[in-house]
Amino acid sequence: MFHYFIVISNILLISNVVAGTILFLRQKRNRIAYIVGYLLLMLAVEVVAEYLAQHKSFNLWVYIISSNLEVLFFLYFFRIYLNSKSLKRMVLWASLAFESLFALEYLLLSDNWGDWPSYSLTLGYTFVILLILYLYIEMFRSDRILVIHRYLIFWVSTGALIYVVATLPLNLSLKVFFDRKVDVVVYLVQYIANYIMYICFLIGFIWNNKLYKLSL
Repeated sequence: MFHYFIVISNILLISNVVAGTILFLRQKRNRIAYIVGYLLLMLAVEVVAEYLAQHKSFNLWVYIISSNLEVLFFLYFFRIYLNSKSLKRMVLWASLAFESLFALEYLLLSDNWGDWPSYSLTLGYTFVILLILYLYIEMFRSDRILVIHRYLIFWVSTGALIYVVATLPLNLSLKVFFDRKVDVVVYLVQYIANYIMYICFLIGFIWNNKLYKLSL
């Protein structure tokens, strides 16, 4: 059953990569390249994880590494949009705190490298949520409020926020529950959250392209 969810996820990822690449080639903006790089990483994760699963190999480590990199990407990417230098420094400290807890969780609290790092990811996703909410406040205070839906950052932050908010309780459930039925629910919610985020990214690329054409 999950094979079909993976196929849909990959289709959305490939669509985003194509749309993002076309947009980057037209605008030559690094911020678009960062998003495309993130999407390529997620696509590679799905392909490698599925390959390992098909060969009956342990693949959780792929998702553990990608989740770590995902949090760092979100913190770095949304940090770019901050105007305050002090807030930018705070985000760097938050990234360091997240990575430190990630390392400590494995060194002190985990029995093996296959344990899901729930505590550190919960901290990391909380940092991401707070950062996105702050950016929302800044966006809604700006003079672009009436056309905010045309901007890529709005759709990227919206998609990421929905995804992270949905993922946050799932991280803790993986630490508390060890039931197969719970795992199925976790995977379903995870993939649905992924779909919503990728669709938001795609809408953002489409609107940004329209905005770019109007500026020519």
